[in-house]
Amino acid sequence: MSWRTHLWERLPQRPWRTRFAPAPTGYLHLGHLVNALYVWGVARCYGGEVVLRVEDHDRSRCRPEYEAALLDDLDWLGFEADVAPTASYRALPSGHPSRQSDHEWLYAEALATLEQRGLVYGCVCTRRDIAGQSPHATGDEPRYLGTCRDCDVDPRATLARRVRMAPGVETFDDLRRGRMAHDPAQQ
Repeated sequence: MSWRTHLWERLPQRPWRTRFAPAPTGYLHLGHLVNALYVWGVARCYGGEVVLRVEDHDRSRCRPEYEAALLDDLDWLGFEADVAPTASYRALPSGHPSRQSDHEWLYAEALATLEQRGLVYGCVCTRRDIAGQSPHATGDEPRYLGTCRDCDVDPRATLARRVRMAPGVETFDDLRRGRMAHDPAQQ
């Protein structure tokens, strides 16, 4: 049995979608292209749909000229999304249903629910702080050690929130790597 047949048997037997979600913080680069080839290739190979969603959540780094260039590059490369194609972004420069920034109210609502349930907490640690505090092997991702977990950081003091995870192993089936087990509280 080929890997392709094996993968097909493990895919959900319902309509499904892949997504290409670049952040317009710079021009299209090789990493974007590799991801686009994978997303469109899988969708076309297995009858799925591709959603184009612009992840413009980093307002300080996202630029309209980067988004325009990204859309131009996708058109030039022949990548046509089934949901939210590039033309729809040009027709609706703001208020597009697949632009992440147009869903901020949903994220705020979800965050409020998590805060009410005590599942998130404020954090003032920077990435640099975390990298300096986290013992990790070269090439491994720094791990947040929970520095602010029990500090009662005033949510108005920072925009950063961390999820309060209970210890325990979560298992799932990865289509490429098989059965996986991780302890999110340790990650």
